[in-house]
Amino acid sequence: MKKERWMQLYAIDSGAESRTYPSNASHGQPSSEQPDNNNENESPPEKKRASAKKSDRSGLPDNYLDIPVPERFSSSGESEVPCYEDAATVRRKLKALIEKKVKIPGSEKVFNQTNLSKEFDQIAQRTHPVQCSNHQQSNGGPSSRAIATFFKKSGSMGGGESATYYFGTILLEKLRIWNGEKKTTARENAEKK
Repeated sequence: MKKERWMQLYAIDSGAESRTYPSNASHGQPSSEQPDNNNENESPPEKKRASAKKSDRSGLPDNYLDIPVPERFSSSGESEVPCYEDAATVRRKLKALIEKKVKIPGSEKVFNQTNLSKEFDQIAQRTHPVQCSNHQQSNGGPSSRAIATFFKKSGSMGGGESATYYFGTILLEKLRIWNGEKKTTARENAEKK
């Protein structure tokens, strides 16, 4: 009790914000007993982040899935979207979408394996069929189970033969364009090759 009182007096005498710091507070965090009303001129962190993330979407379609992704012809003469990042990078980025609970653009839903599978399915409907590792044409996007299998792989190209890698590359590129993000240096170097 004496320590609490000392801390209250110290906060008042030193001209610092008058907040109560109970003795059981961890790491110097203020207690929730008194609200901090001294930040009237500052906007909440959510508003700052939202304004920083807003990008110029002029010239983009209403749905991020309708953004065209450049294709090129493969050695077999078929049109395909080039994959400039290895499977480990695509896997890391897809896992980050799920772990950070990123909202799906134009929706209140967040990315999880099921919703990711649904988004892949939407991409598959907008593109031509894809040749998968079992040498069959894919008419839809990878299932939640296929995504889980891709996430369990390891190494730079572990799972690189799966449809999840291909559709993940397309999804991440569409999200990059939608969010107005720049290409990484490694990506630009891979495109030059």
